[in-house]
Amino acid sequence: MSDAERASFDIEGYLTFHRKFFTFLGASILFSGLPVYFLGDIYLPLVLGIYPLLAFLFFFYKSQKYNRNKKKWTDYLFYIIIIPTLFFITYSTVKGFQDASIFISNNIIKINGQYGEEFPIHDVKHIRIVKSIPEIRLRTHGLASGYLKKGNFNTKNGEKIKLFITTKQPSSYLEIAKIDGQRIFIATKGTAVEEMYRQLKEALPK
Repeated sequence: MSDAERASFDIEGYLTFHRKFFTFLGASILFSGLPVYFLGDIYLPLVLGIYPLLAFLFFFYKSQKYNRNKKKWTDYLFYIIIIPTLFFITYSTVKGFQDASIFISNNIIKINGQYGEEFPIHDVKHIRIVKSIPEIRLRTHGLASGYLKKGNFNTKNGEKIKLFITTKQPSSYLEIAKIDGQRIFIATKGTAVEEMYRQLKEALPK
């Protein structure tokens, strides 16, 4: 800022507001995040992702009163960046929380929902019901929040697998092994693993 612009900026008032805002933001994330973590950490993206973005929108809007200079278009650049980002993250989070579903149409297996996919029935090597999934090392592309896991993951053994787990502490998983070596594990709230297995078994070539 030039000397004239600095003279029209209430830096003391701004710094006071800045300190109070970030103190409140840090405390509110801590005291809202801890209960969510212990009671159901699936909702942590709401506390750690969406809430801070909403708070920064409020911060930027309220902080404008300390700047009495004539506004330029760059003063609104924050809104141009943060609002689309907020909508994208909110949309992705909501879609991620939705249950996955699987169905068969015209010899095509379709797994709906975020990070879903479809492939021909003849690409399936075998299907089975298993009691556990491989130990996960990291997520490569997808969503992982508490028990909710969707998308591509790497196992401790270096295997690349795909998960559609939208239910807490499932007793079993549907494993789909494809001819190309990829394995898909599914456990959803909407359809029992045994029912998905039955539907696929009936559709597979004898």
